[in-house]
Amino acid sequence: MAVVNALHRTGFSSEQIAERTSLSRARIAELLNGAVPSMRELRALAAGLQLPLSYFSAAESERSEQLRMQFRATAQSKEGVDHSVRKVEAFVTSALKLLPVRNFGPELANFENIFSGADDVRFHLGYDDPFMPMFDLPQRVARQDGIVLSLLNKSRFEGVSLIEGNYLFIFVSPRFSPRMLFTLAHEIGHAVNGDFAAGEPIFDLPSAIGNIRKSKTRERLADKFASDFLLPELALAKFLRSLRRQLGIMQHEKLGDIEILYLAIFFGLSFDAAAMRCENLGLLPEGGAFSLSNHIKKNHGSPEKRAASLGLPKRQPIEFPRLSGLLLSKIEEALSLGDVSSGWVSENFDISISQLLDLHRQRRSNS
Repeated sequence: MAVVNALHRTGFSSEQIAERTSLSRARIAELLNGAVPSMRELRALAAGLQLPLSYFSAAESERSEQLRMQFRATAQSKEGVDHSVRKVEAFVTSALKLLPVRNFGPELANFENIFSGADDVRFHLGYDDPFMPMFDLPQRVARQDGIVLSLLNKSRFEGVSLIEGNYLFIFVSPRFSPRMLFTLAHEIGHAVNGDFAAGEPIFDLPSAIGNIRKSKTRERLADKFASDFLLPELALAKFLRSLRRQLGIMQHEKLGDIEILYLAIFFGLSFDAAAMRCENLGLLPEGGAFSLSNHIKKNHGSPEKRAASLGLPKRQPIEFPRLSGLLLSKIEEALSLGDVSSGWVSENFDISISQLLDLHRQRRSNS
């Protein structure tokens, strides 16, 4: 019955399942009526529907069902199921099998309202100087007690965050690295703002993060936190005063795209995020960020091309860990003890065996 229930949970019709797998419609009908699939058929279903094999396992059904109740609130794709949702569901369910039991949530989740704002969180993460860029934010977040940070490959979502088992899970999709940095800060904003009170995961589409023209209050507040967090007002003002002196720009002159490009590069933000921060602080007129962004894209192709044509400094690299340190260590421990297989790890954590070996070597070289 586990396979029957799993197939129904996907939301696909029997015809759609047959189209996505190597199985005939007649065989799909048999499986939906309770026939027992072979291992070859299970692998075909998993590959065709882009789901881990564990999705069809009865052994995981009880724990998974609890999470599925939470994931049902997320948006479904036009085809009936969003595979990113299933990936996150499988990841979280599997991670909680390996991670130590926690009796309290992470500090960043704002359970006791210990943070009064972005400055407090910066200080908590070790950024004592507001002028200090946050290029290593992913590494600092990944080292936080009770936080699991991972990449979410091939997803239409920019970021995902949820609290389960007293762990804060944060997923960021591989994109332009400054965009990813803002997404990470945005997801931290959800946690600090207490947005998980409903017990449901938050799946953020591109329109929900750093969008100049969005309306949802929750997303605006998370964006505001991310802007305050990555680019404190004091640091911005100090940087612009110093930059204008170096460029010979009078303090009363209007803010231009070159200054914002410098600002974006120094603090690791996208041009749009830096421009919007300036607009929110009254340094650009209302709508100024949108107008400048459109002007650059129309005349130069992109802010990055504009910066290159001006000979501006290159951006500092921002690297995101494939898996958080604690989870990676628990995966390695379970593999060494024979509790799990490399195939199980690959399927449930969306990571290839070669990537897992690379992470293991990196951990050993850094230890």
